[in-house]
Amino acid sequence: MGKFGKAKADYNRCIEYNKRRAAACYNSFAWLLATCPESKFRDGNLAIQLGEELVRNQPNAYHFGTLAAAYAENGKFDDAVTTIQKAISISRNNGDKIHLAETEEQLEAYKSKKPWREK
Repeated sequence: MGKFGKAKADYNRCIEYNKRRAAACYNSFAWLLATCPESKFRDGNLAIQLGEELVRNQPNAYHFGTLAAAYAENGKFDDAVTTIQKAISISRNNGDKIHLAETEEQLEAYKSKKPWREK
């Protein structure tokens, strides 16, 4: 919807007040911080912190994908490639063809030293 500032504030509130669903809030917030098309709303360092906590506690394909995007936002493309390959492997093993297609696109971007931007 393009209301990135409001989304950022809402994710902060979600994390603060909704501990049971913190992982969903962290993932969405980290994704915004890593991939937002408007640079003033990106924060790669915080995205990495949130993403690393996510994969430490719930290592799934979506969380690895978010962490990879955070690494790429910070110019850590080797880490982004390694991490997105984990997401690809999990998606392939789970038969998640939709997520697999997006993560394969991300892999090509990171190999080309390009961060991922949400469209």
